Amino acid sequence: MMVVSYADDTTILFKIHKNNLDDDVTLANSMLERILEVFDFLKLTINVSKTQFILFRSALSRIKPDNLNIFLRGEPAVFF
Repeated sequence: MMVVSYADDTTILFKIHKNNLDDDVTLANSMLERILEVFDFLKLTINVSKTQFILFRSALSRIKPDNLNIFLRGEPAVFF
């Protein structure tokens, strides 16, 4: 996982491997929850309606956004 912040934008990158899909998705959800806790502690907000999830993958990859049950504040991720 990598977190990059600039001004009021934050980018969080996760690596999800096809051979470890379920565990990696579980870890991503856990890390997102932890990041939200830290943001809350620091009195920072995340606008869930503006949050975008992007899946970078090769054209041959069998990983599809529908296979990724990623959640943010209990809401399912919207992939672009």
